[in-house]
Amino acid sequence: QHGPVILIVDEYDKPITDLLENIQEAENSRKILKKFYGTLKGEKVDANVQLIFITGVSKFSKVALFSDLNNLKDLTTDKRAAALVGYTDQEIDQYL
Repeated sequence: QHGPVILIVDEYDKPITDLLENIQEAENSRKILKKFYGTLKGEKVDANVQLIFITGVSKFSKVALFSDLNNLKDLTTDKRAAALVGYTDQEIDQYL
């Protein structure tokens, strides 16, 4: 209604990592999350979402959570993103 939005999903992997002791429940959670992330690629969402920013501590390359999404850019090792989503060399020297 007011223009494009930015969607932030923090700790996308938590619903799975919390269930690693129960593989069946983790698989059920994965299926639900896959459907959720699949909806983020629809035409209606594309027209209204400017950016989707997803954070997590695990890199699930084999669980196909994001197979319906394309054009994802992994910022894990991107030096330009370090100050935003990571630690810079200066911060490590200063605080540690």
